[in-house]
Amino acid sequence: AEAAKKAAEEKKKAEAAKKAAEEKKKAEAAKKAAEEKKKAEAAKKAAEEKKKAEAAKKAAEEKKKAEAAKKAAGEKKKAEAAKKAAQKDYQYITVRYEKKAYGSQDVALSDYKNVIDQQIKKGYQYIGYIPAELDGNGRMLSLDLVFVK
Repeated sequence: AEAAKKAAEEKKKAEAAKKAAEEKKKAEAAKKAAEEKKKAEAAKKAAEEKKKAEAAKKAAEEKKKAEAAKKAAGEKKKAEAAKKAAQKDYQYITVRYEKKAYGSQDVALSDYKNVIDQQIKKGYQYIGYIPAELDGNGRMLSLDLVFVK
């Protein structure tokens, strides 16, 4: 009877040890699952931070592009203003040679002094002339007076 009692106690101890081992195994599995969950959350957080960093980098690049475009527009505007300032407003007025008297070979320019005076009053400056029309012998028949503002 004692042997049976001892065997029952041994069996009970073995079952208790088996149960403790199973609980330990369950605890280790739960601990492992918690660690896996923690790793997954850390990876998710790292991915979100990376995404935020990429978005910030993209926003910075877009800002830089916008600033470059703004600068280019300003430079273009300055260049156009400089070009406009550099462009001079030229004006050409044709004056003709006319005979002094009927049948005479003598010629004179028609009213060139009055033309020059009028243009100076308008803010132009006389800078020269260009032969505009020649006869068969190479004599000038008319010329363009050139003025610049």
